[in-house]
Amino acid sequence: MAITVAQSTTIALGANMSQTITLNGVASGNALIFLGSVVDTAGSLTAASGWTVTDGTAYTHDAESPVSGGASATIIASRLNVNSGSHTVTFTVTGGLAANKKGGLSFLEISGLLTSGAFDKSSTNSGNSTTPTTGSTAALAQSNEIIVCALATFGSLTGGSSHFPPIGGPGVFTALYNGTGSDHDYQIQTSGTTAVSADWGTVDASGKWSAAVATYKGSTSGGFLLSQLSNQGGF
Repeated sequence: MAITVAQSTTIALGANMSQTITLNGVASGNALIFLGSVVDTAGSLTAASGWTVTDGTAYTHDAESPVSGGASATIIASRLNVNSGSHTVTFTVTGGLAANKKGGLSFLEISGLLTSGAFDKSSTNSGNSTTPTTGSTAALAQSNEIIVCALATFGSLTGGSSHFPPIGGPGVFTALYNGTGSDHDYQIQTSGTTAVSADWGTVDASGKWSAAVATYKGSTSGGFLLSQLSNQGGF
């Protein structure tokens, strides 16, 4: 079964410590992936391990970028094999004051993933520079995976030789959200198990940034299925 982004929604975080985001009409058995990027203008963020993502059931934290000087951090979280209907995630940040927060949230429904054990690889990174990048994952477990990435930055989101969406193969990233110090993107990999990264190039103003990339396995590993080979006389 091919991996498909069934639907997605994005919102700006705004000056909040807690915010909700909703997907309606979710199909039973699909996966939900959440991406959160937060910037704190006072540099008071605490580690994303203390943040919560829940729709009544807590989401698994699959990738948490290091906090860059208390100024920026990202999280990628998921819940697999969900029930049908509406899902409203409440996202809660820790550290500092609501008035100092900005960022962006993305929420995706994905079909075609394994119903358990879908998370595969991740890489996280942070810095204070003009060159935000997640760094590279290890080689992927299989050739049929979805890759999602998130950036939070106190610096520029434009100019220089920047890439929005980022580059990092073997495929091409599709933009989900770009603005208010945040960028979220995805790509679906259908061949090869090459390690992946997300590289936003060189922006025109230095700043504290945090970035994360995570990959999730499809319910088939790509290539021919045994049943297809059998139908073609291969067995």
